[in-house]
Amino acid sequence: MRPSLLMRRMLNGYHGVHAIDLGMRLGLFQDLSNATAAGSVAFPEFVGKTTYPDRYISAWLHAIQAVDIIHINQNGMISFQGDWQRALTDDTSDEYIGSLPECYLRVGEIGYPHFMNLFKSGKTSDWRRFGDHALNGVSADGRRFANFFIDTALKKMPDLEHRLANGGVIYDIGCGAGNFSLRLAEHFKSTMIIGFDPCNDAIQLANEKKASLGLGDNIQFKVSCATRVPASGADIVILNEVLHEMPSDIRFSALQAIQTALKKNGALFITDPVLPNSYSGWHTEDARYLALMIFSEAPLVPDAPLSSDELSQMLYNAGFKIRIDVDSSNTFLAAFFQ
Repeated sequence: MRPSLLMRRMLNGYHGVHAIDLGMRLGLFQDLSNATAAGSVAFPEFVGKTTYPDRYISAWLHAIQAVDIIHINQNGMISFQGDWQRALTDDTSDEYIGSLPECYLRVGEIGYPHFMNLFKSGKTSDWRRFGDHALNGVSADGRRFANFFIDTALKKMPDLEHRLANGGVIYDIGCGAGNFSLRLAEHFKSTMIIGFDPCNDAIQLANEKKASLGLGDNIQFKVSCATRVPASGADIVILNEVLHEMPSDIRFSALQAIQTALKKNGALFITDPVLPNSYSGWHTEDARYLALMIFSEAPLVPDAPLSSDELSQMLYNAGFKIRIDVDSSNTFLAAFFQ
């Protein structure tokens, strides 16, 4: 019996993530990008140029064709589809998603072995105890968000962009393995970037990455939670997809501490998933993605995300009166607050 259309879509999603992750780890997308510099490359030519067995490369090429990353025409010429080439090879772009498969796979590895018991008990599993592999994977997408912050978000705040260009201070709260902070340090050479995270192992991993990149004293990593960041020290505080991972009973106090941490005319830049405010808000493609994300993260976060209205009210109550949207929707908040 042939698999149904729904089954094929499900398999494409699952195996597609694995195929993209393998292509990123082995540098195959970059190799393919170089080989298609003129627009396309012959299938046998590319297979023969790689250092891996032909049958594996052939299987990989057909797998990424199945999920519409590449096109292979009837003459065996390979070319990238749409914007996939940039999205998988340009790690300075805010469209870069090459790190996402690692993030998704690590979340699955951490959560699902325990999911049934956790589901029945209502408990959660602390992902930080699963070692460097998990710590790095869960925060792997930080570089893409940092690119978005640099290329898009700061254009909404020209005064703060000027401050950072001339020696400002950024706090990255919940920095994890440091991918967001490290990208900022590469871009803002005269700005002090301080990453805070309560996990000792995450901070150690961030410092190891800093050393491997040869970055200087303009970036530091410190063990601290969001409720204990230094007062009046930052021009911008970053809270990148962190608030929904906090227990609900400390979210408000964390936002109050962040408000106190800002210098005069400073701003909080926050990105976070938000629940739609009504049932009708779930009837969108974005909401379907959000529902899958919340389900997959359920074993790893102590409480559900806030709704858009609840989060806006909490920020206002914490002292943030001005909202400047960057890329918000009914399922995602990306905005500055002052």
